[in-house]
Amino acid sequence: MPIKPAAADAGDFTPSDIERFTSLLLSPDGSGASAFLDRRRDEGYEPETILLGLFGPAAVRLGHLWESDHCGFTQVTIAVSRLRELLRTRAVSYEFNAQIWHHGRRALLASTPGDQHTLGLFVVESFFRRDGWDVWGGQIDSSEEITHLVGRQWFAVAGFSLSSERFLDRLASLIRSVRRHSCNRDIGVLVGGAVFLQQPDLVERVGADAFATDGRLAVLRARTLLAQKPLRN
Repeated sequence: MPIKPAAADAGDFTPSDIERFTSLLLSPDGSGASAFLDRRRDEGYEPETILLGLFGPAAVRLGHLWESDHCGFTQVTIAVSRLRELLRTRAVSYEFNAQIWHHGRRALLASTPGDQHTLGLFVVESFFRRDGWDVWGGQIDSSEEITHLVGRQWFAVAGFSLSSERFLDRLASLIRSVRRHSCNRDIGVLVGGAVFLQQPDLVERVGADAFATDGRLAVLRARTLLAQKPLRN
């Protein structure tokens, strides 16, 4: 039986690895992407490394291909669907390897209504679940629905992604509404996405408590916010 190499670091995934994985997702049948992932697991890559170093960059790569018109809408949509399926079928097993704690770790993670770039959020959700958080996540169609949700259910943290400055004012309005209507008066608010990577000063403008560049850092930021705020229903 071959000896597995030492645990790899996220930096061990090269640009060519990302390009290859993305190409397999875009291929006619997509089956090679699953085999590529299984080989990396067999080689000893840690779950967090795969999520952070492979799934995240592939999601970004697909978004860039779409925005630059290098791939058509249908092709990218199918590839995104395949990546989400791999997140469900592979990342679920990663998540349940983690010890589960229930010390107020409940998070709402959503894209800003109107923003269609939601795939990266699925990667972030996986990091939260691996850390023992109960997560409500995905694409919620309206700000009103999000406000209603935090008003009737308790969340320690709400996290919102934003890829386009076009929806910046909408996000700022949403965060004000969440704080005003949340049944947790001390709810922490995280933001992430390309807009804040390019202009970190916008974090304060939208009224968020913190910004995270990736899923691993988002969990650390959420833990910090949870520790700073009392647990009150």
